[in-house]
Amino acid sequence: PAAGDEHCTQVQLEHCFVLPQQQQQQQPRFRVKVVQNFKRAWGAAGGWRLTGVDLHREKYDGPYTGKRDLAGCGGGQTGIAQQQPLQQQQLAGNWTAATAGPDAGPQPSQLLLVGAVGTSAAAAAGAAAVASCLDASGAAAEGVTVALLPLGAWSAVELSAEGRLRRAEAGVLLEGGGGRLVSVRRYSEGGDMAGVVEAGLALQCKQ
Repeated sequence: PAAGDEHCTQVQLEHCFVLPQQQQQQQPRFRVKVVQNFKRAWGAAGGWRLTGVDLHREKYDGPYTGKRDLAGCGGGQTGIAQQQPLQQQQLAGNWTAATAGPDAGPQPSQLLLVGAVGTSAAAAAGAAAVASCLDASGAAAEGVTVALLPLGAWSAVELSAEGRLRRAEAGVLLEGGGGRLVSVRRYSEGGDMAGVVEAGLALQCKQ
């Protein structure tokens, strides 16, 4: 929601992950979207509550053509509801931001920050912003609502007892389990949906 939209009573936060393609393989391109749905518990002045999490898997059909024809992300895929959800142990371990190798292996972490970008303080803040709220066992701290989803995806939302949003996280485990994409939004103490303090997206590798 935009700043000043204090009368908003329903919000969707979308985390979109474009899955990497294997080099030298002509495979379709896919993206996974995790959508967190929120609603105010007591009208426009009340706190937020998480009402559900949606998961989408979309196939790339072609470039955007300015509405001249239908192209983009298409369907025609098998359902995902019956697939096995992610397991906690798959997220266990120590994860760090990926770095580029000599053979252009994993790409460097891409940090998109709200705030003082371009400073050493911002870089440090970026690392903290994208750090997952899941610990080395794959579990979350008290007060964090976690949903383990099919397609290797997860959602983690932290709300205060008053319904103020503190943190919204989502991620997807990459094929093979040695890498993951993590998206994090951290909010101001007031818990306003428009009050994003830091936001980040990172590629992480298991150590």
